[in-house]
Amino acid sequence: MTRWEERIAGVFAGRFPQSAAAQSLAREGKARRGEEGEAPSENAAAGRAFRLRAEQVFPDFEAGSPEEKESFLEALEALERRGLVHIRWVRSRKGEALESLAFPDPEAFFAFMGKPSPAAATAGAREAAACLAAEDRNRMETGGAPATPPEYRELFRFLAANIKPVDAARGMDEAAVRDLARFCAFLAGGASGLTARALSIALYADSKRLEAVLALFARFLSAAETKGIPVPELSHFDRSFPETMIGGKLGFFFSGDTGPMENTAGAVIGLPLASIVRIRRIRPLGKAEGVSKPRVLTVENKETFYALAGTVIPAPEERPRYDAVLYAGGHPNRAVGALLGVLAASGFGFYHAGDLDIEGILILQELADMAGKPVMPVRMDRKTFEQYRCYRRRLEASMLRRASLIREETRNIPGIRELIELIEETGLGLEQEIIDSY
Repeated sequence: MTRWEERIAGVFAGRFPQSAAAQSLAREGKARRGEEGEAPSENAAAGRAFRLRAEQVFPDFEAGSPEEKESFLEALEALERRGLVHIRWVRSRKGEALESLAFPDPEAFFAFMGKPSPAAATAGAREAAACLAAEDRNRMETGGAPATPPEYRELFRFLAANIKPVDAARGMDEAAVRDLARFCAFLAGGASGLTARALSIALYADSKRLEAVLALFARFLSAAETKGIPVPELSHFDRSFPETMIGGKLGFFFSGDTGPMENTAGAVIGLPLASIVRIRRIRPLGKAEGVSKPRVLTVENKETFYALAGTVIPAPEERPRYDAVLYAGGHPNRAVGALLGVLAASGFGFYHAGDLDIEGILILQELADMAGKPVMPVRMDRKTFEQYRCYRRRLEASMLRRASLIREETRNIPGIRELIELIEETGLGLEQEIIDSY
């Protein structure tokens, strides 16, 4: 391909998968015309034509040099002679002013590019998912996929109805659907004890294939789960390994255990998500239940967390004493969210200390969402903002714009609305690590 043919192909490949033309092709189920042995009729091709505006292909055409314009138009005319593109000129300016391009047979254009068609891949992926949902044994044997466990057939029906060309453009095809089926069959068999990469080799003879397959289907699995459709349990194959830390004299009661794990020293302990999901209750040690509500302080930054967690803040009388200090780590991960859920179910009240900027307030909002209870800010107020005025830092305009994400119920927390106004008025913020006491 010439340089301009490559540029036209790049714009086409980037925009076609999201188009109505791509959806139409995928619905037809005739996308793989190479397997059918004949090209579609001229009328059928015209019905699936994909169009690009001139400015999408060559935004600066009018200001371009005569040489660039000539090269561009020569490339278009060469593509038109091959039947791959139909050129539409501005009326009375044929050969000079381009209005739009039509691609009458997108499948043929992908073949010209030497790339698989997203529409063809979509049709193949949908067909494979439909066969797996229906347990079409003949089709599955041909494709090399195992029988679908009954509990996951609804998931494959969901995939058959919802895979789109834009997904195929990211790599979702018939092979990916079959590979997901192999993974589901493995889980249904009750096998365990393998790392994600070891399992990937066992299933696909490729150490990274499982990771790629799960990434491809992540959005679908999440959407299916929201609709109540059973999906595979993936926590054991999550290579991000979310974890958090908590300090305090606490007893941890685990599912199935008769007694608690007691942290009598009040030391900082690290907890991965896999352990947190087994905790059913947490209570402060040496504190009679029901006498007073236990309190936990979440802390945004690690340096401040370590400074506070050692003594679990024997605070002055005007501020509450905290029974536990939890490391939030900036925007909280799933381990933090899971532990907040246990603490909420265990009757803890929530407090938070973080940066005095827009991001810090958004983190406060996220923590309240995860806890399902109000979270009171500590030293996130006008007084603290003014006390450390010499140490405030300039905020990027992009951070200030994120103030629009702060909801009204968060703004109504005592002190927060006034703090937001100060931050927006000055364009400044304050890092938590500067604050010397809580």
